[in-house]
This record gives sequence, structure tokens and C-alpha cells, in this order.
Amino acid sequence: MPSVGGLSPDKTQRTRVRLKVALIDAKFEQWELFVPESFEDIDASGRLTRVSSDQVQVAMLKDRGYRVAVEELLKRYVC
Repeated sequence: MPSVGGLSPDKTQRTRVRLKVALIDAKFEQWELFVPESFEDIDASGRLTRVSSDQVQVAMLKDRGYRVAVEELLKRYVC
């Protein structure tokens, strides 16, 4: 079946997001740095849709990473 060159997936991309979170208490001059779990995803994209596909992939990974970071902050600091 013929296809338009830019529409069929021609590249696989592995992306990983690793966050570092700093919690700073300016009043008492204390701080803590922690690294929540990192997330990885593999996605295939075509030439014409690569930029938007990559942006969606990174946004999804950032969303997952931020959610885990907030959950970890709540576990550590909220009784």
C-alpha cells in the first residue's frame, strides 16, 4: 500500500524525564533537594508530525513526573 513519506513512522525516540526538586524555607534558611522517580517513554513518529509528537511525549512525561513529585512532597511534609 503506498503511503505519503512523512505520515508513516520512520523514527523511534526514547525520552526520559528526571526532575530535581528543591524545597527552600527562606525564613529559617533551610533547604532540601530530592529527586523523584524518573519516567521514560518510547514513541514512533513520522517526519511531518515529529515536532508535535515529541512535544506531546515530553508534556506527558513532565506531567507524570510533577504528579509524583507533589505526592512525595505531601508524604514528607504533611502529617
